[in-house]
Amino acid sequence: ALAMQERASVDYLREEVLGRLPLADRRSLFGLVTVGVADAALVARITGAPVDLRALADRVPLVARVDDTHFRAHDLWLDPLLHVLDREEVRELKVRAVDELIDRGDLARAGALAVTHADWDALARVALDLVRTSISVLPVDTASRWLDRVPPSRSSAPELRLLSAAVRLARDFADVSVDALVDEVADACRARHDADAEVVALALGTVAAQSRGDIGRLLSMAARTTGVPGADGHPVVRLAARGIAAVVAEMGGDPEAALEEFAGAPLDDVPAPLALAAHRFRVHCLLLAGRADDAVDAAER
Repeated sequence: ALAMQERASVDYLREEVLGRLPLADRRSLFGLVTVGVADAALVARITGAPVDLRALADRVPLVARVDDTHFRAHDLWLDPLLHVLDREEVRELKVRAVDELIDRGDLARAGALAVTHADWDALARVALDLVRTSISVLPVDTASRWLDRVPPSRSSAPELRLLSAAVRLARDFADVSVDALVDEVADACRARHDADAEVVALALGTVAAQSRGDIGRLLSMAARTTGVPGADGHPVVRLAARGIAAVVAEMGGDPEAALEEFAGAPLDDVPAPLALAAHRFRVHCLLLAGRADDAVDAAER
């Protein structure tokens, strides 16, 4: 009985409400229901046209104001909208929605949206950004839930394999199987001329090697990272080169040399988690060098 009632509600929304809405309002409603909660600026970027969410909420049921600027559309709108909007248009709107959430740094919502729509290409984009921005502080539960939903036929995407490697590393920093995955992903990215993704993969490989204190692997990662075509000016590449040299110096008992390497590292130009990891290691080196006061000042900053 509940299923029949819900079906009747969906039919009513599609036939009685959407039938009276102009196409622009249907697109705005889809943009809103896709991201869950949004302001007019976000929905406008998704639809590519000006949006008046206040007016939409006034004349469309199940659209509610959250605060002065944000609105929410009930999930019941999704199915009726999928029946009245062109399939290609729906695909384009979903892609824009995921991209906008990525740009805003809302990767949890972007990934959840991609999973909900079974859009594995979109999830791959989110996965790469998640590894890039949380390389040493990965939200393991979130990443694992996403990967569990990916069908076997789509799990070989380099970005998803990279996310799998990041999950393994987060669960066990001594898991050497991460190295093979990183190498496979880096090779795939090199083959498709994707320097940005290759750098992210090698950055993960560097973190894995440093976590195990594997100098040989660190040097291998350094050589490969500096050899990425067209990436010589990439901040992550420059940090990797400096950071690996610093780790090798520290392991060799020369924390002062390690500090000199970090003095030239572009910490302001890399994702915050990478910069934080580098700052932590710098504080460690300051303590080893007997510079406790400098270490305290650096830690406070």
